[in-house]
Amino acid sequence: MIFFEFLLILLLLFLSCILGYLLFFSLVFFIAPRRNIIKNIKPETRFVIVVPAHNEEKMIARTLASLKSIDYPEHLYRIIVIADNCSDNTVEVASAESVEVYERKSITDLGKGFALSFAIDKILQDDFAQAIVIVDADTIVSANLLMEFEYKLREGALVLQAYYGVLNPDASPLTFLFDVGNKIENLLFYAGKSKIGLSALLRGTGMCFARSVFERVKWASYSVAEDVEFAVELVKRNIPIHFVKNAFVFADQPLTLAQANSQRIRWASGNSFVTKMHALKLIKDGFVTRSMQQIDAGITLISQSRPLLLMLLAAALVFSYSLAVIGSQIAVNLTAWAVILCLIFGLYILMGIFLSGITLKRLMYLLIMPVYAVWLVSISIAGIFGFRLSKWVRTQR
Repeated sequence: MIFFEFLLILLLLFLSCILGYLLFFSLVFFIAPRRNIIKNIKPETRFVIVVPAHNEEKMIARTLASLKSIDYPEHLYRIIVIADNCSDNTVEVASAESVEVYERKSITDLGKGFALSFAIDKILQDDFAQAIVIVDADTIVSANLLMEFEYKLREGALVLQAYYGVLNPDASPLTFLFDVGNKIENLLFYAGKSKIGLSALLRGTGMCFARSVFERVKWASYSVAEDVEFAVELVKRNIPIHFVKNAFVFADQPLTLAQANSQRIRWASGNSFVTKMHALKLIKDGFVTRSMQQIDAGITLISQSRPLLLMLLAAALVFSYSLAVIGSQIAVNLTAWAVILCLIFGLYILMGIFLSGITLKRLMYLLIMPVYAVWLVSISIAGIFGFRLSKWVRTQR
């Protein structure tokens, strides 16, 4: 009995620390003053926008139209599509949009990470690019994307991550759930961190890198979570990732569980792999080198799965109640502790719902949200146990 009580106390302490960590940045987001950024500057930075595309014939024309509509001098940016192992008409569709198109074929080096490495190597062969932006082929961007990046680059930032949002939040209960999750990730977490100078993680699209970053750090991240893997490498080299709240990249999210399953398993398994490989080492090295960025990055990796946190909270509640039922006196207090943590987490989710906005339709969606929450928990568990998808497969929408 004492052994199980001790385990439960450790679990509750861990969950309390993680929730406190998340709530701290939420508080910072709401109460910390905004920094004033000087915006009356003339555009000068030359950007190359890379669009990695694998069988994106249906979506890429919309993406390229969005990129060509950016409010930035045309002579200061180029758009390059990397048609990676495409078996459809992606090349023809992209070429018709009058952008540069490079084809890449490989039967061994498969995945987005290899496509990005190929693109970056090509771009660095001439001196046009002062900064490289990566945008997925199924997204649209805000017109101010490059200008917002310009402001931050002028301030001395080297790596930037735009706000990655949901284009179709009202299309289904699932897309609304994704929108709530994105609001939490972007605003309650990364926006709060950015206000006190801590690093974000990369999110795969809407990323911007000063040329000097790739001259110093070669892109060699090829896992199914290549963005997080490269983010870890940057933090190790003391190159922080700045979150840019006012620059936006939006994507349509899958409408059904069947459509979303492969995407979410890939993300969960990839993130879990990177977390197991790097989180504790980042924290340890951060203490040794007195690097708050590394310590924070390690904790970020551990805390990034909200469904997993939900599962652990539920497990702690059930565990503590079971011990109380079989006669543990201390478990009564531990059950109260677990209930309080569950209520705090519920408040955290409610903040995300509030930021997303409430309508009658969304209230109806909330009624069946527990079903989708259980699905997300199962995805997180699959990721922990190494159920990984190694191929870059286009998500069906």
